Amino acid sequence: MRMQESFVHFSTSIERPHMRLPLIQARRGFFLGIAVAVVGVLVAIAAVLLTIRDTKTLLMTLGVIVLAVVSVIFAIKPHMKTLMSLFFPRQMKDGRTTIGKIISVQQTGTYINRQPECAIQVSFETADGRKITSVANATLPLTALAQFQPGAPIPVRYEAADPQSMVIDLEAEPAVLQKAFNQLRIKQGLATEEGIEVAEKGIRAQGVVLSMVPTGKILEGHAELRLQMKVTKPEGGVFEASITKFVPPQLLPKLQPGNVVEVAYMPGDEQNLVLRMSLG
Repeated sequence: MRMQESFVHFSTSIERPHMRLPLIQARRGFFLGIAVAVVGVLVAIAAVLLTIRDTKTLLMTLGVIVLAVVSVIFAIKPHMKTLMSLFFPRQMKDGRTTIGKIISVQQTGTYINRQPECAIQVSFETADGRKITSVANATLPLTALAQFQPGAPIPVRYEAADPQSMVIDLEAEPAVLQKAFNQLRIKQGLATEEGIEVAEKGIRAQGVVLSMVPTGKILEGHAELRLQMKVTKPEGGVFEASITKFVPPQLLPKLQPGNVVEVAYMPGDEQNLVLRMSLG
């Protein structure tokens, strides 16, 4: 049977829905809170000023109010860059989306609507092959922090002319992320254009892992496995195929003998089999 490198489908079905909604809620909650606070302060100031008849007392009160406003401005000034980048993202002239690898994650101590801001150090490769390491701040939902561990993939968007100017792109469209992930795996030698085409356009079916044998090779932290599969066709009937692929550590439990996984193949070419598995 012909050996064919298989393909792992990068699914964002877990990350994006759980991240995007809290971020939107954080933005709405922040602006609503600011609006309520401003209205409340203005009403309180107006009420106080209306009760003051003495000019000297009025001036002293205005001085206290001005001092309080200046104090608030100085208190939030260190966090203005974060707030502006979160609610008014910088527009890039030639932005590119790719998949980076998390090096480290540290909370900055700032919270937006109870969601922590984190400084995320990421390494990634540009479209022209430059290897970049940079840090960007992002507000992450508390429920999703476990997904952001060193070594985990993360979508980033960078300026082609200045890759150091990158942002964490948590709201990129799934199709954009999938394309970026496909390109990254091809560069790394972990996938082929043929395998990606089969995964995207081929017939989807269910396969049972009959055997899993490590070859001893490792590439980009992925162990190479030789898998024997028995596949059940959607229209009925079964066939066996052997595939060899590099598998990330988190997918090894899913490929133990006896497990059922999703596969794809082209009509008339059943031995050209690929896996369709989510890294989420």
